Amino acid sequence: MRRLIAFSIISVLLSGCSAAFDLNASRNFADNFMQKLARADLNGAWEMCDESALNRDTLDRIASNPDFAELFRDYKGLEHGDGGQLTERNGFDDVRLAPAKVKGDKGTEGCVVHFGLRKYPEGWKVIAFQIDRSTRTE
Repeated sequence: MRRLIAFSIISVLLSGCSAAFDLNASRNFADNFMQKLARADLNGAWEMCDESALNRDTLDRIASNPDFAELFRDYKGLEHGDGGQLTERNGFDDVRLAPAKVKGDKGTEGCVVHFGLRKYPEGWKVIAFQIDRSTRTE
């Protein structure tokens, strides 16, 4: 009986470690994606997207939006919020990261980025992406 309880506890702990690992890996992937956008490497950013979920024109519009020019110019990374939501869908892990605050100079105050990612056997892909400036302070 003790062995069964110990095995159950270990299984729960290991599954929690797996989710934490996926969360960290997805954050790193989101960081790389944002860095490519900030460097105007649209082809590199597009290769990180699931083209069945995210439209190339949408990505191009975000990257070329004059409202975000200063944000990309001053970009110094992401400060990730706490946690995220990991869900299994159709055999794949989907992650909705907690909104990440954009680090940088004056062009980034209050800007947050929202990411939806999916883990395929070949790796992570962006399935949703949005920059929110509604909390920006002038």
